[in-house]
Amino acid sequence: MLTRWDALLELMERVVGGAGDRDAEIGVGRLRELIDRMDAETCWP
Repeated sequence: MLTRWDALLELMERVVGGAGDRDAEIGVGRLRELIDRMDAETCWP
């Protein structure tokens, strides 16, 4: 199965946001920041 990071993170944000788990929300936010930073540093053809 293939998906984009963005789509996966959006799903994760909805799930943890609905559950009210603040620690999980922070973790998903940090993961999004890491992936965004990695994408910005990667040179795609």
